[in-house]
Amino acid sequence: MRMDSDTMTPNMKSIYRHNKASKVGKDNGSHIIYHIYVPGKHRGLHQGYIGRSSLNLEGTHMRYKQELREIEEGTREARWVHKLLRRYGKECVINLVSSGLTLEESKYWEAQYRPADMPKSTFNWNSCPGG
Repeated sequence: MRMDSDTMTPNMKSIYRHNKASKVGKDNGSHIIYHIYVPGKHRGLHQGYIGRSSLNLEGTHMRYKQELREIEEGTREARWVHKLLRRYGKECVINLVSSGLTLEESKYWEAQYRPADMPKSTFNWNSCPGG
């Protein structure tokens, strides 16, 4: 998810400023693909949530924590993934799937990993392509 810097809260701007993913070695880019899931409930990448980010994995964790705070404060609207993150809380795990990708590569691989034509449910947290 990429937010316009004018719509970001100061806390979110700080997360993006200090936790950018970076190229390492022969990496082509600085984007990651991540998977959010609940161990024991979700089996494989086709269940849970697949996302892409320009943040590193730690920054991605921080981003979701901040988004949940902003939802509680009423400054952000909850998406399907937020509702399920709240429901499962500390059971949720965010794992790195791929790193060192360009923006185009991250969009391609995110689309490949996401389940196709599955309605959102407690097994499929992806509500739409890219989010």
